[in-house]
Amino acid sequence: MYSIREFSKRTGVSARTLRFYEELEVLLPEKRNASGHRVYGLQQLAELQQIQSLKFVGYSLQEIKRYLHAGNQSIEAWLTSLPTQKQMLLEKRSEIDRAVSAVEHVHSLLGEGTEVTWTMVSALLQEMEHEEERLEWMREHLSEEVVTTYTAMTEQERAHVNRELLLILSDVKQLMKDKVAPESKRAQQIPIRLTELMMQPVPKEEWEAYADELERVLASDEADDFRFPSFWSPEEERYVEKITKALEQ
Repeated sequence: MYSIREFSKRTGVSARTLRFYEELEVLLPEKRNASGHRVYGLQQLAELQQIQSLKFVGYSLQEIKRYLHAGNQSIEAWLTSLPTQKQMLLEKRSEIDRAVSAVEHVHSLLGEGTEVTWTMVSALLQEMEHEEERLEWMREHLSEEVVTTYTAMTEQERAHVNRELLLILSDVKQLMKDKVAPESKRAQQIPIRLTELMMQPVPKEEWEAYADELERVLASDEADDFRFPSFWSPEEERYVEKITKALEQ
C-alpha cells in the first residue's frame, strides 16, 4: 500500500493528476488511512496502467471511465470503437502535420527582418488552417481552370507570394506613416504590385479572363460565403481602397 506521494513517485503520475482522476471518479484510492490520507494498492496500479494505455491511443477520460467501470463487458464495446478511434487519430495527425507546416512556413517568412504584426501572423496561420475550406469554396464558385491554376502552385511558389505580399504590406505601412496621398505615383504602385502578384501563377494570355472572373465573384454575394484571411488591418484596407479608386480615376 502506498501514500499518494509514494504512488506518484513510483508511477510518474503527479499527485495533482491523481487527485484530478479521483475527482472525475476515473481512479479512486483503495481507501483512506486513519489520518484521512489517500492510500493506493496494486489494483489502482493496474487501473492506472489501463488509463495511461487508453489515453495514449487518444481516448478521453470520460470514455476511459465508462470502459473501466463496465469491467469485462466493456471489451467488446472498446474493440468496436477502434476503427472510429483510428480515424480520429489519423485526422489529428493530419492536423498536427498542418500545424507543423504552418509554423515552419511562418518562421521562414517572418525570419527575414520583416516587421511583424498579430494581424499578419493570424492571417498566415488561418490561411493554412482553412486551406481545404478555401479550396472547396473555390471549386464551388470559380471555374475549373482558375482552381487548377491555384492548386498547381508549389509550396515554394506560395511562400514567394506570401513573402512578396508581406513586403507590399510593409511598404503600405511606411506610406501611411509618411502620410503619402493616395493620388501619388508612389502610392499607386501598391495596387499594381498586388495585381501582378495575384496574376503570377496565371499565363499572360489568360490574365483578362482570370481577372474578369475574380471581379465577378468578389462583386457578388458569393464572396460572403467564405471569409478569406486578411493580412491587412481595417485602416490599411481603407487606405489601399482609396489608392485603388484614385488609380481608377
